[in-house]
Amino acid sequence: MEKATLYTIDSKITDIVPADGKQFTLKELQGFVKGYIEIAYIQDDMIFVCNEEGKLENLSVNFNATAIWMSNFGPTDVIVGDVAIIHKSLMQ
Repeated sequence: MEKATLYTIDSKITDIVPADGKQFTLKELQGFVKGYIEIAYIQDDMIFVCNEEGKLENLSVNFNATAIWMSNFGPTDVIVGDVAIIHKSLMQ
C-alpha cells in the first residue's frame, strides 16, 4: 500500500490508512484536518491535504507541514492545523 501520513500541530507524525484499506473518503480526510479540505499536489505523486478554513478558524501553526510546504513551493505560506499527506492513489 502507498504511504499516507498525518502531521499534527503538536508535532506528532502518524501513518494513516483508509478505513476500507483502499482509498480515503472525503469524510475521512475532513476528519483528519478537522474541517473542509484544500489540496495541493506535491512531489512524488503525493497530495497535501489541509483545512481550507484553518486561518479563518485561527488554528495553530503546523511547523512540520510548513516545512514540507516550503520544500515544495518555497516560502509562500505558513500552514495551520493538522495536515494529511497521502499518495494520489489513496484519494477517491
